Parts: sequence; structure tokens; C-alpha cells
Amino acid sequence: QKPRAVIFEINPASFSPVWDKVPGLQFEKERFLFSASPFFSYFYRPLAISGAINFNTISLKEQLQTPVYRGLEKVGTVAEFSDEKKFASTTPENIRDTFIARYMSPITANHSKLIALERAIGIATEAGIKVYAYITPINHQKGEKYVVPDFLPQVTANLDVICQALRQALPTEPCLNLAFRVDSADFNYNRGYANEHMAQNGRKLVAEELAKILK
Repeated sequence: QKPRAVIFEINPASFSPVWDKVPGLQFEKERFLFSASPFFSYFYRPLAISGAINFNTISLKEQLQTPVYRGLEKVGTVAEFSDEKKFASTTPENIRDTFIARYMSPITANHSKLIALERAIGIATEAGIKVYAYITPINHQKGEKYVVPDFLPQVTANLDVICQALRQALPTEPCLNLAFRVDSADFNYNRGYANEHMAQNGRKLVAEELAKILK
């Protein structure tokens, strides 16, 4: 049985260099199992162990060398923005850097995740499955506080690119952009660093907005 509808949750931070090329998040195994014949799928483990099939399309070294940008300016590499020793101490500079790493690199129309999103929407539509999509809230108030003055303009530009891709793939549906809808107090943060985990009020707002489009 296939679902009548699916909801795609689009997290702007997932496009960032610190997230996009994480070796363990490339879905090599899933892509192999979906594309290979049932016969070969039985031999996934021995094929992976022997190295007969490359299930590490991106190495850790490659990921750590990926540039991190603040707008058009290169400000370091993923290695520098994921240094555990550096971020063991919660300082204003470190908080700023987590927001830069997650949100300040420009998103372009040819980003691999946008291409994958469009393909996924197309596959679902061809299968007769209704697609809904929304952009998750981010702690924009805290980002504006620590990354001034360019945080809001860069994030807005990135969101516009995502919404444009959604409008092309889902021309009959609005781009439900909740990125700026939740206040800073309604995020549940670990030591103040940037992430998207919300407290109950934030979750409630998202649920209410989704209920509107589902109705």
C-alpha cells in the first residue's frame, strides 16, 4: 500500500557544507538496494566489506576540506568549524561560527539536494501521491544577534532559492516557509549553539501550520 500523501520537511541547514557532505549521510546503501536486482541485494554486506562496490562516495578527508562561506567570502573549512576542542567552550565567537557554518553558505539552484528534492517530488507525483513541503523554523533572532549585519539577507536569499525550486516542482502549492516564524525562546538549544530543535510552543506552531495545508 502506498500513502495518499507525503510531507517533505526541508531544513535549510542540511544544505550547508558541514551537513551536506557527511560521509554517513549519502544514502549509498539505500541507493544500491533500490537500484540493484534482488539477487545482488542479498550480497550487500560481502560486497561492501570486500570493496567490490564503493559505498564511501565521499571520504571524511574530503568532507573536512570542504570550504565554508559567509556569503561570497570563504571563512574556513568544515574541519575548522567542527573542531571539538574549539567548541567545547561556549563563547560568543563559537556561537556565531555555528550559525555561519549552518546558514551562511550560499545555496544555488543546482545544489545536489535541490535536484534530489525535485526528483523525489516528481517520483511521488507520478505515483499519484500528493506532496506537501515546508521549510523548518530556524532561530533567526539568535542568528541576527551573533551574525550581523549579513545573517538575515543571506538566509533570505537562500530561502528564496529553495522556494523557487519548490514552486517549479509543485506549481499548485504555496511555499510554506516557516523559517522566521518561531521566536528564539521556543528553541531547545544545547549550550546555545545553532540547531533546529524546538520546544513545545515551536512544535505546536509547526503542527498548526501543517494542519492548515492538509485540510
